[in-house]
Amino acid sequence: MAQRLVVIGNGMAGARTVEEILERGGGELFAITMLGEEPYGNYNRILLSNVLSGVEDEAGIFLNSLSWYADNGIELRAGVRAPRIDRFARRVYAGKRDVYTYDKLIIATGSRPFVPAIKGMHSPARGFHQGVFTFRTIDDTRAMIRYARHHERAVVIGGGLLGLEAARGLQAHGVQVTLVHSAGHLMNQQLAPLAGAILKRGVRQLGIAVELGARTTEVTGKESVAGVRLADGRTIPCDMVVVAAGIRPNTELASLSGLPVERGIVVDDQMRLLDEPDIYAVGECAQHRGELYGLVAPLWEQAKVLADHITGANPAAAYHGSRIATKLKVAGVDVAAMGVTAPEREDDEVVTVAEPSRGMYKNVVIRDDRVIGATLIGDLGKIGYLTQAYDGRLPLPQERIRLLFDLGGPSAEVSAAELDDTAQVCNCNGVTKACHRRGGAGWREIGDRGHGRDPGRQGLRLVPGAGHPDRGMGRRWHDRRGPRRELVRAGDSDGQAGPDGGDTRARPALRVGRFRGACRRGQGGCQEQDGPGVTAADDVARRVCGRAGRPLHQRPGARQHPAGRHVLRRAPDEGGLHHPAAAAPDRRCGGEILGAAGQAHRRAAH
Repeated sequence: MAQRLVVIGNGMAGARTVEEILERGGGELFAITMLGEEPYGNYNRILLSNVLSGVEDEAGIFLNSLSWYADNGIELRAGVRAPRIDRFARRVYAGKRDVYTYDKLIIATGSRPFVPAIKGMHSPARGFHQGVFTFRTIDDTRAMIRYARHHERAVVIGGGLLGLEAARGLQAHGVQVTLVHSAGHLMNQQLAPLAGAILKRGVRQLGIAVELGARTTEVTGKESVAGVRLADGRTIPCDMVVVAAGIRPNTELASLSGLPVERGIVVDDQMRLLDEPDIYAVGECAQHRGELYGLVAPLWEQAKVLADHITGANPAAAYHGSRIATKLKVAGVDVAAMGVTAPEREDDEVVTVAEPSRGMYKNVVIRDDRVIGATLIGDLGKIGYLTQAYDGRLPLPQERIRLLFDLGGPSAEVSAAELDDTAQVCNCNGVTKACHRRGGAGWREIGDRGHGRDPGRQGLRLVPGAGHPDRGMGRRWHDRRGPRRELVRAGDSDGQAGPDGGDTRARPALRVGRFRGACRRGQGGCQEQDGPGVTAADDVARRVCGRAGRPLHQRPGARQHPAGRHVLRRAPDEGGLHHPAAAAPDRRCGGEILGAAGQAHRRAAH
């Protein structure tokens, strides 16, 4: 008889964990019930900034359609809040009267916006004062869009990543935006002061006013927002305020239920709660070895370990923490960061190059001949090599400046070729070098039914390509309107017919679904260096990790790149390929991917 598995939380971490469980045969082991506080299926919260800016349609950010839950035998209770767990009776209380008994329980309640105690922020009659918003859910985004259409000036409180994205998104609606940040430089959690100053310069060039070292003490206005007052006595007039001052783990349920909570819900290396062998926590709400994680890659790693353990697929699976490397486009500015931002010991080495007028900043910190931190702004050309060096997989050059610039040293191909096939080259999804060997990748049918992601409305078309499945991917899913598919190696770039009889070069457009392979859920394109003389228009069908459900249009006369790069661009005037969604980055993909023949395969769309 199947055990009863209850999952509290239908966000990205909760849904991904269930997907991993299903892939390990969990559909036969468990009767799964998912409780979600929002009245929707699972959606990509990271793309809300794209929805705010009008680049992405709401429907395009949903990851699991409602039919996916039914197809996989999952009972979804959307729009239901679980206020209490009785861990002794093994019950979850939800809504007004619903009670769910469990054998195994997963808590994936995520996080909530942090709202500072600011006078005038709330109205006793209606919660937030009219014109005050947080930026966390799809409902928040809808409300901001409606309000911005009829107002002219906004203040965004918070100069981190979320605040910068909110500011940029509001600009798309013709709103004049002022960004107010209490710290001395933007993104102070990720960037050094000089890097933050260069980012500020780029943000101001976009037309966004920036106030640093400015603490908001009051929101003024009686019936609606009229402005914000700062600690130094100044008032910034506005008719809209967005609070993007960070997030906090959502631990209220666990705390009220007597479960171990510090900053987050305390878990062990198997993602189990302390002294609770049948209760797990995953995602932003979980605290592991004293650390909280808010990026996607660690959440995915946690989900895999939890799934291995709860299904018995690998009882010895353990999560040991994550080394974070991110590659983002922040308000139109390319930013990559990993590890520390400055030397911490006397014998730490540091190389910093900055050109503020060009918006370029490069920094690397080395300890004991290993990269322990790096930051790039503007020019991200070396991010792939730095990411591998940060993970300890590549030897460092004696002249440290070569970490930041190509100065006639060994080619990227030689460096990448030194990697083992098991080396991870996509940080978010654990894609290995073996997944991107010469030959590219494509789709082929492998059966009538499978498990995993339902591409929903996308309706996949096969990418031409011959060859055997690349078992390094190991990712399959069920398209509810068609057969099971997997990502496989493709043939040569000569336009040969694929499984569906199509010709590579004869396809002016390609629709790729949300596949769970290279750049899984990457929501963007990839750029690959594959050898001289190959144009972007020639072999693109097998060289692009596609944006979910979006057509990838080849532009006539796509230019030939010196290194044979296949480029999926965000802007139509950059050559190569044009992607219709010119948006802020998807932070879920950690960036650098090693392509065929060990060449640098990086996500140009970011």
